[in-house]
Amino acid sequence: GLPRRSSGAASTHAASLSSRGTGAGGGGGSGSAPGASARRRTGSSAGASDAAGHANLDRSSSIARVARRARMADLERMMTSAAAVTVLPPQCTIARPDEPGAAPRERIVALKPSSKWNVVRHAMELGILADLPSHKRYSRVTATFQRIFPHDFDRAIPVLKHKRVDALLRKLDLMMWQYDRALAQYNTTGKRPRMKPGCCGCRGEKVDSLRHLRKQMTELQDEIKEARREALASGATPSWFVFFKTQLAAAVAAQSLVHGEDNREFRVVPAPGPEEVQWSALWLSYRQREWRGWLVTALLALLVSFPVSMFSAALMQLELALCPLKKCQDPLTGEVEYSSRGCAPGFVQIVEPGQPAGWGWYCEDGGVFSEFLGKFITGWLPPLLVVLWQGVVLPLCMLGLLKFSGKNFSLSQTDRDIARWMWQFSFFNTFLGGIIGATIASQFRTLIESGPWNVIQTIGNYLPSSSSFFVNLAMLRTLVTIPLRLVQPHPGIRFYLFRRYLRCTKVPLTQRDIAFLYTPTSTRSGHDIGILLGMILISYAFCIISPIVTIISIAFFVFSWLFWRYTLLYIYVRKYESGGLMWPLVFKRIMECLVIMSVATSFVFIVKAAFVQAVLVLVLAPLIVYRYSSFCYDRYEKGVEAMPLHIASTAPPATVDPRAYIPYPLNREAFGWHPEWAKVWTGWNLPPGVSG
Repeated sequence: GLPRRSSGAASTHAASLSSRGTGAGGGGGSGSAPGASARRRTGSSAGASDAAGHANLDRSSSIARVARRARMADLERMMTSAAAVTVLPPQCTIARPDEPGAAPRERIVALKPSSKWNVVRHAMELGILADLPSHKRYSRVTATFQRIFPHDFDRAIPVLKHKRVDALLRKLDLMMWQYDRALAQYNTTGKRPRMKPGCCGCRGEKVDSLRHLRKQMTELQDEIKEARREALASGATPSWFVFFKTQLAAAVAAQSLVHGEDNREFRVVPAPGPEEVQWSALWLSYRQREWRGWLVTALLALLVSFPVSMFSAALMQLELALCPLKKCQDPLTGEVEYSSRGCAPGFVQIVEPGQPAGWGWYCEDGGVFSEFLGKFITGWLPPLLVVLWQGVVLPLCMLGLLKFSGKNFSLSQTDRDIARWMWQFSFFNTFLGGIIGATIASQFRTLIESGPWNVIQTIGNYLPSSSSFFVNLAMLRTLVTIPLRLVQPHPGIRFYLFRRYLRCTKVPLTQRDIAFLYTPTSTRSGHDIGILLGMILISYAFCIISPIVTIISIAFFVFSWLFWRYTLLYIYVRKYESGGLMWPLVFKRIMECLVIMSVATSFVFIVKAAFVQAVLVLVLAPLIVYRYSSFCYDRYEKGVEAMPLHIASTAPPATVDPRAYIPYPLNREAFGWHPEWAKVWTGWNLPPGVSG
């Protein structure tokens, strides 16, 4: 065999790929032509009897199948003994599994120039050339990249679907937690605990917990071993990881259009780091990702445009629905006032015909509980719903939908998509909902009757007045949200207190419980950066229309810098390393905010009859921003999207250990596995269904 090039460094870019069909290669009839022609000849010579014809057809088919097996056996012996693959040039490697059920490995084979086409020629002579790609010792991916990169190709390993193994490991982890707690209870009380083995521990006769759990864990471990063998044997997916010996070859492969030997196009992208691979996305085919992407985009658009502020405003008006306004009059002065909570002392209620009575206990009781309920529903509940929608519902729904789409191959890419959709929520729901929504609601008939020119004037008139809402929002986030986050316990402490003191058992903490309580928390980068981008949008859009917003926004970002600097250094942990790929997304959103600022300012200029200034701002500002954005993209971002070849050529040769890209559930004894190992955010109690 050939000696393998070794190096102490590791290549930072492998290439992950999945095939999508663009047409099948030629030679499809070579394997089936002999059998088909034999059946046609047998059928045409039947003559007198249909039964005899069918018998001859079956006999001929059996003979053809036996001959086909014999030819395949000859090809198998030749592939095993000749140490050559048809499509490989001399002095290359081929992918062969060392043993059935083991992880795919590479075996170095020296190929003789005189025998490199012997297998292909022999298969063509036997008429089974079309069956060669389906042979278990043949790999289209290995053969393709071996042919294109004969000296730099290292190996290719398939991505295996380990979903069932991961689910069984989660079940085993939960069962081991129950066993540890039962053992701690036995050590504390001296009595063997008993449990019902039925559904949720509520059905069946009570059995010894320790024996029952130990038996179940033993059976589950056998199931895990069997599921792991099945995944290694038949869990192949359309995606592969391709490794190279040089950084230059990996960069060229990731930036090229690669077609396999069967004329199928490979979608080749730079591989993410081993710690941030989103394995569930690699299990899907190109068609599955395509239709899922369309469906998820439509659902995310509905989620972003959902008018959550409408429900909060409806709750604020709920008191009027429960307690209609009552007309009260002072009999001495004749003064009239309206109240939903009954008339004030000295006033007499005037009952008008057809007036609804309302909810008497809630409206006229005047007790402490009724007043507290009214303040809670109309005062505290609306902003609480908005906070829960933005902080809980939106991140979970976006994370689950983006995971279902399967278009993101890394955890950092999923976080960037969440930040992108959170910014769109801030734009459509907060910004446009606070400006255009209020304008249309108050001037709907005027906008219909006036025409498009008056629409611009109406929006321009309402922009300065609507800035009061955004001033209040900026002050709330500056003077309340950020200081409160500095004072209140961070998520790790909150989860610790919840898990530590709100327990439904008196069993002492086990080592597993303590490790779970002290689980570190990672940042929700996509959600938090989306909120910061929303504040950038508000500060840019109103920096000229209402300068007070600029002052409050500066204070917000100063406090935010203090908060995030402290928490990132001392509280949160890093889940992955993307190499700063979030900054291009933030830069693009800042450029879009500048364009929105120019449009909003031009509307105000039109209202003030400054038409020259409005045209200059509306035309020149977007052009200048577009020109600068294009320059930055050509100068900087292209080098981020793909590795520059002149930089890749200076990297020394290296070999990546393929075991780094084997998922933890498939390792021996699940080495490295943890319940939070594949989640985008660690320590946030995310369910497995919405994690990566």
